[in-house]
Amino acid sequence: MGIAEIEHRERLLRRRAVAILAGMRRVQVYLPHADEGSIVLFSVHGRSAAEVGEHLDRRGIAVRTGLHCAPGAHRLLGTPEGGAVRASFGMFNTEADVIALCRAVKELL
Repeated sequence: MGIAEIEHRERLLRRRAVAILAGMRRVQVYLPHADEGSIVLFSVHGRSAAEVGEHLDRRGIAVRTGLHCAPGAHRLLGTPEGGAVRASFGMFNTEADVIALCRAVKELL
């Protein structure tokens, strides 16, 4: 698989995750229309980023939470005080991984 195919797959996974997460009440997806990269940044209203991350971790889903060494970017985006949750998709992720992430987030709602 070449770099172009990897990028295409990662973008498809990101788009799928954004589409599902953005459709959930109480979930805020930041920069949902960005078409570059494979990162989804989101928050769940009423839950801290740390709480969401711990919930996902207990289900075997690895994400990064907080301000991601970029507090200025988080201020610009308007994320909650404790930052947001970042899911990153790579070449070894699958559609099943996207579904697992979204189901786990839905459990919090």
